[in-house]
Amino acid sequence: MTSGESTVSIAIAAAAVIITRFAPFMVFGVAREIPQSVRDFGKWLGPAVFGLLVIYCFKDCGSFDTLWPRLLAAAATMAVQIATRSMMLAMLAGTALYMIIVNLC
Repeated sequence: MTSGESTVSIAIAAAAVIITRFAPFMVFGVAREIPQSVRDFGKWLGPAVFGLLVIYCFKDCGSFDTLWPRLLAAAATMAVQIATRSMMLAMLAGTALYMIIVNLC
């Protein structure tokens, strides 16, 4: 990538970040209450993304050799989620366990 292309790429990324950070204030204003539909969307977005990650994880398990590390990681993820109610911690724990199993076995 040339320096001009790099500059344009960085400018586009910066503009995207700025727009996504300021868009809610431009749409809803500072003092207005957030609509119920947006609050509901925010409430269900996390679990929906988590569900998509589970589907993506198990989509191409062809044999038991590829399935068992994923099942163990999924069980660990569920256990951490139930114990802590922290989606981020659960995803990190499951991912870490999966990577350890795959790299050591």
